[in-house]
Amino acid sequence: MFQPKLLRGFCLTAALVLLGFALPSGAASSVSSEAFSDVKVLTPGAAGVCNNDFIIENLNAQPAEVKVIIGNEDYINEQLQASEKRAYSLKGTLYLARSFGKDVSMDDLATIINTNPRTKLRIRCMNLPENPVPKEDTLRTFK
Repeated sequence: MFQPKLLRGFCLTAALVLLGFALPSGAASSVSSEAFSDVKVLTPGAAGVCNNDFIIENLNAQPAEVKVIIGNEDYINEQLQASEKRAYSLKGTLYLARSFGKDVSMDDLATIINTNPRTKLRIRCMNLPENPVPKEDTLRTFK
């Protein structure tokens, strides 16, 4: 028998992962420029492809509509406000899709489509290391 709090927590977690771990603009802008493997500007109706995590940025002063296709299915249909940035985890979205029984491969790519007829989008594909460079542990005296 499921407990209501546990079920709500699972549903909330699943919804966040399904949306591709959309992050606020502050988190998206804190990534160094060396981490980006590819930067493209999408004109209205244009599409770009990323094989890893990515950031989408609205370059206009009006809302933009974006669609992200993974494999053969739409996974993200969102509206970005003026000058808004959002970061997405491709690997997280693929894991969640597989857990829900979707027919996706871990090698699938994300196709990002600018569906608004009047706005431009910038996409930045990211190459972040799996294991970050170790730094000095400031809390080591407490361990």
